[in-house]
Amino acid sequence: MYDKNYHYVKLMEQPDRRYLNKYYKENKNKEIALVFLDIDNLKLINDAYGHIIGDEVLIYISKKLINSLDDNSMVFRFGGDEFILIFVNKTKEDIQNCIENIMSDANKVFRINNKEIYTTVSAGIYIPSRKESLEEIIRKANIAMYHSKQKGKNRYTFFNEDMDYAIKKKADLIIELKKAVEEDKEFYVVYQPIYNVKSRKIEAVEALARWNNNKYSEIPPSEFIPLLEETGLIEKFGLNIIKRIFRDIDSLTKKGFDIRFNINVSPIQLRNNDFFYQINTLMKKYGINIKNIFFELTETQILNLKEDKINEVIERGAKIALDDFGTGYSSIINVMQLPISEIKINKFIIDKIEEDEKARILIQAIVYIAGKLRAEVVVEGVENKKQYDILKKLGIKNIQGYFISKPKRVEDLIIDLKYT
Repeated sequence: MYDKNYHYVKLMEQPDRRYLNKYYKENKNKEIALVFLDIDNLKLINDAYGHIIGDEVLIYISKKLINSLDDNSMVFRFGGDEFILIFVNKTKEDIQNCIENIMSDANKVFRINNKEIYTTVSAGIYIPSRKESLEEIIRKANIAMYHSKQKGKNRYTFFNEDMDYAIKKKADLIIELKKAVEEDKEFYVVYQPIYNVKSRKIEAVEALARWNNNKYSEIPPSEFIPLLEETGLIEKFGLNIIKRIFRDIDSLTKKGFDIRFNINVSPIQLRNNDFFYQINTLMKKYGINIKNIFFELTETQILNLKEDKINEVIERGAKIALDDFGTGYSSIINVMQLPISEIKINKFIIDKIEEDEKARILIQAIVYIAGKLRAEVVVEGVENKKQYDILKKLGIKNIQGYFISKPKRVEDLIIDLKYT
């Protein structure tokens, strides 16, 4: 006789993983659905009130789960703050209704040991359409659960194959990224000119990193930069890119070109105490004048940096360009308070200037304020002559975008510099 009580988690009187395996084997020839459920913010509760309270929260949620299920469903403690629910011979609608009731029931403030507690649950649901191992079913439900977390928690998501492709590609990209950073052969730098409409010259460029991977070909920065930051590879990558940029600056200087370089950096790089030591070493090696260097950061990135790191940038002689102004939580107050030398207006606003008078008025206001604060204004994302002409009338001096030039390799940039 099999004693299922032997495999129960005593804390919550729920079956554990071993009984989960047995239950699955008994029902695998039936129509099943598996829900991977996670308690949101349990770590915060443990940190704030201690693990005794955290355990009581687990018991509280566990009882809610048990009371929500009928005889054709079962809940298992999977580990930590994770639970698995298996539904047998249930329709998709039945499962949805059950999970929605669980979430509604959990989404309330409750008291434990005279402490007011609030938490929610996130869930991922997978309904196999073919015979699969329990491990594979759990994996897919877990992927869906993390999609729920990424969307803001307190919700459920049904698994689909696109999720599986994305997670596998991400795992593979991280391996490719690690090899690429170590070997430093697949990354390269392109430069997008910033054109001065008054002098009719290219007076600055923005340096942009690109990745041409042997396996996936060109991978956009919007895809690989977050992975670099997530994996901690951003510092080594960033230093390698800056080396390339400084070599190009040295080459251009020796050819008689004196222009400003805008370099995108991550706050993770700036937080590294060795960052400016490494930059100074490279500047001495290549004879770079730091006054020609602008570090581009978004407003959110700047606000997330400690004041001493921002001051260090300024004290070293470099300047800060505020990137993507006009999106997110852009604030005039922050522009006034932060040591910004340049404001870059985002393409989102520029796309509206041909039809929307409000967009044109906003640009005029930014130009006026920047002038009073002695900050330059650069407009990004200019794509046609009509936009160019409007911006010129609005008093914009520095323009960047495909209408001026696409990003290009340094050898092509040299040609542009010769003839402008």
